[in-house]
Amino acid sequence: MFGIDYFDTVLLSGEYQVRQVRELERLRNLPAKELHIVGIPYMDEMKKRLERAEPLPKHPTTVLLAPSWGPSSIFNRYGSEMIDALLQTGYHVIVRPHPQSYTSEKEMLEGLMKQYPNSSQLEWNSDNDNFEVLRRSDILISDFSGVLFDFSLVFDKPIIYADTSFDKAPYDACWLEEELWTFTILPKIGQQLTKENLHCIKEVIDTCLNDPKYSEGRKLARSDSWAHIGKSASRTVDYLMDKYQQLHQEKK
Repeated sequence: MFGIDYFDTVLLSGEYQVRQVRELERLRNLPAKELHIVGIPYMDEMKKRLERAEPLPKHPTTVLLAPSWGPSSIFNRYGSEMIDALLQTGYHVIVRPHPQSYTSEKEMLEGLMKQYPNSSQLEWNSDNDNFEVLRRSDILISDFSGVLFDFSLVFDKPIIYADTSFDKAPYDACWLEEELWTFTILPKIGQQLTKENLHCIKEVIDTCLNDPKYSEGRKLARSDSWAHIGKSASRTVDYLMDKYQQLHQEKK
């Protein structure tokens, strides 16, 4: 909360953020900031990397389970029940815990890894670079991790997002009547996983893989949140250089 209040300029990735920043300024009686939409440099680079990558060999349908960490995360909410359900689909399953889980949830994580060791159907992944594991997965299951959008928008693949609680009290979002963009767009790019539909996770996965409405939802999400695709680094540098020149001239 208040994380951007005292900046003169904020560089943004999409138009919806402009609306939200302006509303916060109004509510807090703050001077208007300079807002400049540049895009998302790291996603541009990931997209370039994907375009250069060799085609993937034929492989079985692969499900990536990549939870965040903490009390509201998938592992803490669903635990072994989640992995059991995925194994029952017959699909290949990759489990990639959040790096912080290895420290903050070590006992829980070690228990799951012992209960479900690496096998021909299941693998645990802890690569420092997540590019390859995202590339070779057909669908992603996560909770409130930002990897949902890397996977969906860059790799253009469907997601399943877990029904986990999110407390917006510590964030600027709690000042806004408008619902967080993240939670309005998620139903358009994937299905929600709940306790009620966990037992039919294969059906949920198959729907997400085959229903064209999720492809259309990804296009919408991309247009909302990832402006100037491929040009964000140059736009950022151009803005900074123009601002430098402007301030230099004002000092004369």
